[in-house]
Order: sequence, then C-alpha cells, then structure tokens
Amino acid sequence: MTKKKSSKTLDIVILLALVLIGSVVATQVLASKFAYHPSLGKPLFSHFYQPFAWIEWYMKYHTTHYSTLVWGITAFISIVGIGMLALIIKVQLQTRSSKAIDDLHGSAHWAIEDEIKDVVV
Repeated sequence: MTKKKSSKTLDIVILLALVLIGSVVATQVLASKFAYHPSLGKPLFSHFYQPFAWIEWYMKYHTTHYSTLVWGITAFISIVGIGMLALIIKVQLQTRSSKAIDDLHGSAHWAIEDEIKDVVV
C-alpha cells in the first residue's frame, strides 16, 4: 500500500473513531442528564448504554425534552467538530508543498522581438 493511500485510510479510520467516541460521550451525557431513567432502555452494563442510543432517544423525546437533548447533541458535535478540524489541519500540513513557485505572481514580461513577430493580428 502506498504512503498516500495508507494516510487516507488512517484519516478515514480516525474520522470513524471520532464519530464513535462522540456518540459514546453524547449517549452517556444524556443518560446522566436523564438520571438513567428506565424509559431509556436497558443499559449494556451498569449505566453504560449503546453508543448510538442518543439518536434513538432524540427521535423519541425531541418534542418533550429538547432542551435536555441539546446537551448530547452539543457533546457529539463538539467532539466530532474539533477532531475534524485537527484532521483538516493535519492533512493541510501534510500536503503543503515547500517547493518555490516561480510564477506565483504571474509570468507577465515585456515582449521580445521574436515574440512580437509571432503575433498574428
């Protein structure tokens, strides 16, 4: 596998990990805010719920408990957003070229005699 391809694969794995971590945190924050109420469903163990349970809870309770659900949404967006920003900076730094660009500000110059003769009007 080439270095470029393995780097892209790693970036995708990091992005998926961010979504998973963000979902775990969002779920646990909401479970805590709802005081681990039995209507949230059965936890996997102790007070630990399925990572993506917060999405189901949002669909069920967004009309009655929206202000509480915002905490979980904020946690998810914060973790994924900050992680994606770091990933974008990483990719930008990796792809940035340190090679000088000769005509960065254009390549205009006064025409020489041969160039003038080549112009057909």
